[in-house]
Amino acid sequence: MATPTPVMFCGQALDTTQLALIQQCVERYSQLSREELAATVCEWMQWQRPNGGLKTRECRDLLQHLQNQGLLTLPVLRAGRPRGSATVIPQTAQGDPYAPIQMDLSEVQPLRLQRVEQPAER
Repeated sequence: MATPTPVMFCGQALDTTQLALIQQCVERYSQLSREELAATVCEWMQWQRPNGGLKTRECRDLLQHLQNQGLLTLPVLRAGRPRGSATVIPQTAQGDPYAPIQMDLSEVQPLRLQRVEQPAER
């Protein structure tokens, strides 16, 4: 009987405990998206980049590989934004810049600063 090929993640072989933990996560939190599952697995396993960011992209690839091997079943891909599409921000007159004001500061006294807290105040 052939020895199964070890599952690798970022150059490291996963042991049976790690594999079981990943399977448990995917089974227990099957309502999460694949991105959320990858982030959860990365948090549980402390898989981080040197800058502290999670290795979610690599983990998504690992999860897909594990599914392809029949070791777990991922949730169905959710409909999302098509690849390459960009968020479109509509242009309105409200966002147009005003003509520059050029005068001495003394001519526009008193000045008052107010924190913008509501969308209507923008």
